[in-house]
Amino acid sequence: MPNLRNVLLLLTVTWQNLVAASETPSCGVAMARSFLTLDNTLFGPRIEAASVSDQSSDIEQKVFFGDPNSTFNGMRFLPSLGESVRALAADPTKGQVLQIDKCAPDGKSTSQVFCKDAEMVEPNDLAVAYLAGRVYLSGQNYDADTEVGDGDLWMCQAPASFLDTAGSAIKEPVKAIRLGVFGRTNGIEVSPDEKTLYLSEAFNSNGSVVSNKIWKFEIDPATGLVSNKALFVDFQVLDGTGDVDVDGMRVDVDGNLFVTRNGAGQVLKFSSEGEVLLRINLEGIVEATNLEFGGPVGKSLIVLGKCDDGSPWSEGKGCANIWEGNPSPGHAFHVLKYITAY
Repeated sequence: MPNLRNVLLLLTVTWQNLVAASETPSCGVAMARSFLTLDNTLFGPRIEAASVSDQSSDIEQKVFFGDPNSTFNGMRFLPSLGESVRALAADPTKGQVLQIDKCAPDGKSTSQVFCKDAEMVEPNDLAVAYLAGRVYLSGQNYDADTEVGDGDLWMCQAPASFLDTAGSAIKEPVKAIRLGVFGRTNGIEVSPDEKTLYLSEAFNSNGSVVSNKIWKFEIDPATGLVSNKALFVDFQVLDGTGDVDVDGMRVDVDGNLFVTRNGAGQVLKFSSEGEVLLRINLEGIVEATNLEFGGPVGKSLIVLGKCDDGSPWSEGKGCANIWEGNPSPGHAFHVLKYITAY
């Protein structure tokens, strides 16, 4: 088995075999159920990436791509043709984003640098504006005392829309543009209409997490630049959990934002106006790191994180939950399954 810190594991699932949570949440609270546990997981404790590609006839965990010289964080699949697969992965070790192509029928994987910059602060997670062909990146240095500059926001522009699989293919890395510096940035997502960017920001003091907020920005459709920074949610004000980090974030097709709380064993569902619509409690996961929609119609929310086994942060295994109560599919699932690439 390769070093799982340096590989992307591809999880394919038979959704009919999963134990689903109730589709009727009570009092704004729902419960997810385990399907990757300590007994059957191949993931290590630092499980980070979550994205959606396809499904198969069996529950399977297999290596999608490996690089012994890299450590992968956020990952997003892109539109592709036929049985070929294209994905982007954040590589904090080298301060870059990799484009990975797995070509049919031989299944060989190749990679090339999509964008990089020596000034990037350890790229953490990715968000994709599919129609515009843009990638937004968060990043963070985790220190005892966070300062502005320990996190940042970057944008990389493909040559064409990601729906244009040939036109958006790169021959050399595209330019990375820094859009701002912050405290620790982590969760990041683009609204379905590609008009709004969501970005989390956290601060530490004396070795403890003291603040977690999500900001929203307006995206210029012509340039991809962001402006009009506005507070979306301050978790200390919301429910006193400013000391619990935000991690991965995803939107559904209705624009609702799903946010993992790394340390609370929970996912929050927000409306696009910042109203808490639902709290999804997790089973066997405390340090939830990322999430994505999948399943036959894209309404199954998969949540990843470190198994709650009492082991230290850097030890143990990674687990996964599923919650099937969302009325609408995920945005990424909808783009990849129903919007035609060319």
